[in-house]
Amino acid sequence: MRVLWADLAKARRDLIATKALDNDPLLSRLWYHHLFWFCSFLRSAVTIKARGIGFLMRRQCYRAADSLFGGTREEAYCAKLNRNAERLREKAERLEAECQTRAEQRFERETLYQALTNPHFVATPHPPRPLTRSFSFRRIILRC
Repeated sequence: MRVLWADLAKARRDLIATKALDNDPLLSRLWYHHLFWFCSFLRSAVTIKARGIGFLMRRQCYRAADSLFGGTREEAYCAKLNRNAERLREKAERLEAECQTRAEQRFERETLYQALTNPHFVATPHPPRPLTRSFSFRRIILRC
């Protein structure tokens, strides 16, 4: 939540610094300078918390049904969530590899363009640095 709040605060400060809304009516400035960001944060925070509560409620219902009627509903639910998380992790890794490939192609294209158009261009022998992620994928496995 702290990261979400910090990101929204930075965007708000940037908007105010541009002075783009200085000539707008008072209510518009009040909305975009203050209330819009607060409502956006609340909407995101409530969505995150509601999903967590929904997950816990479904898991408890499956656990209660398993204890009353027998079966493996909770284990099946956890397995389904783990399969979905693995699928999303693989998709993110595939997209990251594609992004790296595109960055390398863009570097090669820019190097060729500079070599053809810039008489003072000197190509360096080192390859471009790999892209760095600002986030990490944690392996979360639900234990049933």
